[in-house]
Amino acid sequence: MKEIFVDDVRVIVEGFDPSVLEIREYIKMAKQETDESIEEIILTMNNGCVDMDYRTADRPFERVRRITGGLNSV
Repeated sequence: MKEIFVDDVRVIVEGFDPSVLEIREYIKMAKQETDESIEEIILTMNNGCVDMDYRTADRPFERVRRITGGLNSV
């Protein structure tokens, strides 16, 4: 297992040794799937294919509201 940082993203690689350019392409693909900031990406070689998993940055929130009610007919 290899762990490096590329463009402020923690990258964990298992089973192969990709170049930094290749890692940047995987990061680019992950960013296309979400609007959130990518914090960590895990690349694993599996039967000749690369499995990619990523984790986004946590989003802070101020509060959660619960609104209940029903419709009444008159």
